Amino acid sequence: MPSIEQLVPHARPALLLDRVVEAHDGFVLTETVIREDNPYCRDGQVGAWIGIELIAQSIAAMAGLDAIRGGRPVKIGFLLGTRRYRSSVPWFALGDRLRIEVLREFQSDDGLGAARGTIFADDRQVLGEGLLTVFQPARPEDVIGR
Repeated sequence: MPSIEQLVPHARPALLLDRVVEAHDGFVLTETVIREDNPYCRDGQVGAWIGIELIAQSIAAMAGLDAIRGGRPVKIGFLLGTRRYRSSVPWFALGDRLRIEVLREFQSDDGLGAARGTIFADDRQVLGEGLLTVFQPARPEDVIGR
């Protein structure tokens, strides 16, 4: 399995995931531990709203794996939005190990996609979940102006 740094085009500290645990067609399971160096950590906790970004980066890891397996370069993508992100907790605490399961709902040829993500605690308690819409253009430089 490639490292998370090879799959997600973010540099630390913006890269919030630690590793891919499991992946197969249209599914990825990632993991992270909440640490003090998390850029969103305040007073020993990270707001649960950051779960949206954890799911988005997990989708990026799945796209990165798809690219590598297909012999293509890993490209950046964009989070367009989310529907009904819900969290059962207000924050994640230092030391919490989170597992993020993502299941692809659809992926169009033009780069538009959607995936459902669920964030679990070690005891499999659901801490957050949502459906995210993403876009990975064929030429990201056209979108970001580079």
